[in-house]
Amino acid sequence: MIKMFSSRRAAKLFGLVCAGGVAASVAFAATAASDDPGKQDAAITEAARLAMEARYQIGAIDALATNPDANTSSVVAKGVYTRSARPALRQLTDGKVAAAHDASAKRLNRYFTGDALTQLLAANDRQPERYQPLTVTDGDPGSPAVTPSATPAYITTGGADAFTVATVISDEGGGATVTGTASTWVNTVIVEGGSTEVATPKSTVNFTIHLVKVGNDWKADRYEDPFAEGDAP
Repeated sequence: MIKMFSSRRAAKLFGLVCAGGVAASVAFAATAASDDPGKQDAAITEAARLAMEARYQIGAIDALATNPDANTSSVVAKGVYTRSARPALRQLTDGKVAAAHDASAKRLNRYFTGDALTQLLAANDRQPERYQPLTVTDGDPGSPAVTPSATPAYITTGGADAFTVATVISDEGGGATVTGTASTWVNTVIVEGGSTEVATPKSTVNFTIHLVKVGNDWKADRYEDPFAEGDAP
């Protein structure tokens, strides 16, 4: 079990901002005699890993690259700052919110398809409205500093570490299901009345990701990553 919350509030917000390895055993048959099963397994598991990272970068303000790996270094240092110490962290702009939404939609379309894509795009479409209070001038009515009901947090970036595959199993339709565990995280800015907290809550998940071939790419059409037992914030 992994828990690395800088505060009880950050732990509670982990679910809010997200709502929204090495193979241990492999059983995948090559689809053609010329295919290399080992390379195919690697391509499938890598697509599953990148899909997970893309899922944890939904609404991420500083995650603007289509490749999720390119965004994982855009982390704001953890800590609790006075209101005047990091003023730029306390307010978003409509332009930054729109850019994050568009970048996230592009990533999701790159790594997902089918029902999984539909569900995650819907979650991404909810982010601009959820972030709207954070675009209000800090301290004005409607901003988190003075309005308790306003959304107090946003994501800068996120990702998945310790991505450990348990099985890769083929199906008759030409797809494959990847199962395993991973440590997921989101770098989160929490705007309070008198302070700004930056936290990076982490948790262990048990994932089951089904992928299908779309053109030359593997994409996830079914995706589940519930918290490991006892690890929910």
